[in-house]
Amino acid sequence: MLRERTMTVEIIESEQCCGCAACVDRCPVHAIDMTIDINGTRRPSVNQTKCVDCGLCVKTCPQLSPMNDDTGKAFLKQAFVGFYNNIVANNSSSGGIFIAIADYFIKELGGIVYGAMMSFEDNELKCRHARVDDVKDLHLLQGSKYVQSKTDGIYSLVKSDLNRGKLCLFSGTSCQVAALKKIVGNHQNLFTIDLVCHGVPKDSIFDSYIRFVENRKKCKIVDVSFRKKGIKINGKEDTYILSFKCKKDNGELFNLTIPKRKSPFFKLFITRAGYRESCYNCVYATINKPSDITLGDFCPNEEEVVNYNFSLQNHYSTIIAHTSRGEKLLTDVSCSCVLVKFPQETILSHHHNLQYPSEITAEGKILLKEYEENGYVGLQKINDWDYMKELIKYNLKKLSHLFFYYK
Repeated sequence: MLRERTMTVEIIESEQCCGCAACVDRCPVHAIDMTIDINGTRRPSVNQTKCVDCGLCVKTCPQLSPMNDDTGKAFLKQAFVGFYNNIVANNSSSGGIFIAIADYFIKELGGIVYGAMMSFEDNELKCRHARVDDVKDLHLLQGSKYVQSKTDGIYSLVKSDLNRGKLCLFSGTSCQVAALKKIVGNHQNLFTIDLVCHGVPKDSIFDSYIRFVENRKKCKIVDVSFRKKGIKINGKEDTYILSFKCKKDNGELFNLTIPKRKSPFFKLFITRAGYRESCYNCVYATINKPSDITLGDFCPNEEEVVNYNFSLQNHYSTIIAHTSRGEKLLTDVSCSCVLVKFPQETILSHHHNLQYPSEITAEGKILLKEYEENGYVGLQKINDWDYMKELIKYNLKKLSHLFFYYK
């Protein structure tokens, strides 16, 4: 007699699956792997010959079985804008608050920090979550990664550390934080930081761009940084810079820099095109997060620069404490940071993703269609033409200013 099969995580629709990989860690018989589906997205695949119909994957999925998290509900959220007053913050994407907390967490509390890093493994560039217990390795976790990190196995590592009595700080997207809590619960030794997330590109979008650049530059890309401070383009600072470390066939290493305006990958990202389907339906695009602290970029407007005495030379972070534990961490690092308390409604006005999910723009739809039909080759042609028009416009403006100056 055939047994009746229990539902598995494969029932989840692509509009729901966030790729958190909680199901992979929770499966007691290792019957689940993350694979790239026909749409170019990493999602779970169940080996039915191994599956024992326990249903734990469905119960663990933060999308199919949302966690009833009461943590912080009685706490009045505290919002700040600030930066880490240390030179190491220069390697961060914005104000460096994450690295300030992570440094304190290891040095002063003897804890362990988990976050996303870029790594070159098996002759392939990957973004994955990593465990760091030494401050000298924290630089690996610095900076924004505009691609989804692989978390397969990382929740089990966190759980193991917690079971050994270790303090753990986990940083990731909101859905990754929710996934971790579905596995370990609201553990007293777990502290979490999530991000103001716009959404993550499909794995195939990033992977195909890496192959595209490698083919054009005749090299192998072994590392990448998505943001870089201090570079001005057309007179204005633009931190959206792809900085590649490349290796030639003879083993020689060289650096390659591609600014936002010349990168079709960034063009897709900024126009909200090519994200995971779940990102357009994100349940965490709200001020209410599953974390202790939420961090994001903050770019003050002219009025805020005057009212709060902000410096245009500094880079700032949005900081929201959702729990008393999160507020305590911020208090502990405040001596090394500059923190300015901000009205919550002002913070919301700077971050639409704290109110609703991203939506692909009209330009993004055109670019995505071009990418699907002609790949990055076709997209680069459009991007180069747009860049040329922008450059001409900028130079004409400069010439007109000179004309009226000398007239």
